[in-house]
Amino acid sequence: MGRAVAAVVVVAALVCAAPAGATLPGRNGPIAVGFEQCGAGCDRWLGSVDGRGGTSHLFDLYGVASGLSQPAFGPSGTFAANYFSAVTILRAPGDGRERRVKTPRGSDACAASWAPDGKQFVISVHFADGRMSLYRVSRSGKVLGRIGATYRGGMNYCRSLAPDWSARGEIAFSEPGPRQENNGFPASSGIRTIRRDGSRMRALTNGRDDEASWSPSGGTVAFRRSGAPGFCGAIQVVRRDGRGLRALTSGYCDTAPAWSPDGKSVVFVRSGHELYRTDADGGSLPRRLLRAAPDLSISDPSWQPLPR
Repeated sequence: MGRAVAAVVVVAALVCAAPAGATLPGRNGPIAVGFEQCGAGCDRWLGSVDGRGGTSHLFDLYGVASGLSQPAFGPSGTFAANYFSAVTILRAPGDGRERRVKTPRGSDACAASWAPDGKQFVISVHFADGRMSLYRVSRSGKVLGRIGATYRGGMNYCRSLAPDWSARGEIAFSEPGPRQENNGFPASSGIRTIRRDGSRMRALTNGRDDEASWSPSGGTVAFRRSGAPGFCGAIQVVRRDGRGLRALTSGYCDTAPAWSPDGKSVVFVRSGHELYRTDADGGSLPRRLLRAAPDLSISDPSWQPLPR
């Protein structure tokens, strides 16, 4: 972080891409998960987890397995992932071309989320001086412009805004507040929603809330609520009108919620080493899908939609 990095967009093929005209979200496919292993240095890669069981394997994206994190699936099988301090896109088979997207000078980019039509995506762009903003990028790799305000935080933390684009066209993100956490990162003031042109921004929640994830219908948001300082978080959900707030989990450290394509389940990471699944209506206890090895951490699950 903090060095001049250009966001790189690589276009390649992706297995399980939906055929043209397919309606998504569809059936529940595998869950992409980020893995990190740190020793003398740190390495990142993606794994694929069966949403029904716990079977996992290396998500080898055409030889670009190492360095990938923050997976995100979009319409028609479109796939995006973070490649170190850049955004990597892998989309329909048969393309194979590489495109490079340069974000503003001296910035890092991460946390991609696709528009419902799959023609563009939103990313979180952060600068070495602590400024951070949301930007739109076209599927072809062209930067389309900034969305909303530019915020300032403490240390440059690329995941602070964490945008998520809903099926109804609203982008949910975490608005940094004036306070800082003990680690120097800006504390969230709550979940906000905004349109892609920067209009109609409104507060959905107020508090130490982040990691917003829209349901497939765009009617409900799951998010992490940290609460008191030192409390890692629990998963809560709220309707898009800000009503109906309820807790899905009460764990000491539950993070990174992600909806199943059919809207019936939510997966999340517990204590950085386990992946859990729970019913979105809160009707069951969370069930563990995966426990990582002691020297591995997991993050950022993204549930792949398959065509109906």
